[in-house]
Amino acid sequence: MDQITIKELYKKLQKQIDAADDIDVFYIGKAKDVQKRAKEHQEQDRLPFTITLASGSETSILKGEKYLQSKLLNDNRCLNKQKGGGPEVEHTDSLYFSYRKKTTKIKTIDELDYEEFEWDKTYKLIE
Repeated sequence: MDQITIKELYKKLQKQIDAADDIDVFYIGKAKDVQKRAKEHQEQDRLPFTITLASGSETSILKGEKYLQSKLLNDNRCLNKQKGGGPEVEHTDSLYFSYRKKTTKIKTIDELDYEEFEWDKTYKLIE
């Protein structure tokens, strides 16, 4: 598993968000069970897509979540309301990104060239 620092993770994520024309809204979170949280976001927030950005120690994940949220809270597509505001019911070892795609119809051949959000792997988060 490739290692990545919190700042490198932010830069990579921001680059992907900027390049993607298909993101309507998104949420950054931490979890022990990302699949469980993905299901909750799908049902409660209508966010059908969830990817694991990174895994690591609880300390790294907590710092990473707060850092990413602090950098992305001003993006009008970000559904997070505050830094690190998620539940603290279990130890967390993963950072995730949940999102909903825009619902647009392609009208011309030129619009087939737009970018979608892509994340190629789960990184090991280090400080």
